[in-house]
Amino acid sequence: DQQNLMRTLGASKRQIFRGLVMPSSLGDIFAGLKLTVGFALIGAIIGEFMSSAEGLGHAIFKAGSLYIIPKVFAALVATVALALALTFIVGKVERALMPWRQFD
Repeated sequence: DQQNLMRTLGASKRQIFRGLVMPSSLGDIFAGLKLTVGFALIGAIIGEFMSSAEGLGHAIFKAGSLYIIPKVFAALVATVALALALTFIVGKVERALMPWRQFD
């Protein structure tokens, strides 16, 4: 209905996209980004478990197999800190690009 209204008022396809479609889809885009930040980090760690010579996943796997528990926990804390930092960055970008939305 809103697209039809904008067409009736003489808006071009570009104006409809910039003024209606893009702002209304940003909420869904950022919801997906917030979910996939964690999944991407998990995927990177699992990939490093399987076939890597460096990285947090490799450090966790190697230290775990050698029973060096403090190193395992240190790598896990670094992983959690990275996940929190990435989630924080996505939240800040969301707030910057969507000033009209009220956040909790």
